[in-house]
Amino acid sequence: MSYQTKLKQHAVPLTMLLAACVLFAVPELASAQSSQGIGKVAGNVSTEIQGVIPLINSVAYVVGAALCIIALFMFKKNRDDPRDTPLSKPLWTLVVAVGFLFFPTVVGIGAKTLFGSDGTAVEANSKTFNIPK
Repeated sequence: MSYQTKLKQHAVPLTMLLAACVLFAVPELASAQSSQGIGKVAGNVSTEIQGVIPLINSVAYVVGAALCIIALFMFKKNRDDPRDTPLSKPLWTLVVAVGFLFFPTVVGIGAKTLFGSDGTAVEANSKTFNIPK
């Protein structure tokens, strides 16, 4: 049986297991009490997400730095034996590493461009686009 067939067979149980883990890890998602409306739950989720963003940025920096070091070792391996390691492998590893290193910056600039400097949506006036301050 191929890997794809096994993955298709186990996709639904794995998705349900992941959803259960998320609900148990973040109790605010599971406990939408009658006193809390959907807006309050959404506010709680958006507050919790603010703590995840620095974690994602940190992981991107660490993975990017690790891939840079791996690319340097691949360049050395290519220098020692060019037939064993083609030059494209360390170059693509370095490109991916640079992508991970610049990911937080690009996402931050993109968010400021799309949503304005204070994180609110850009409002369209009849004549021009005004970004709220």
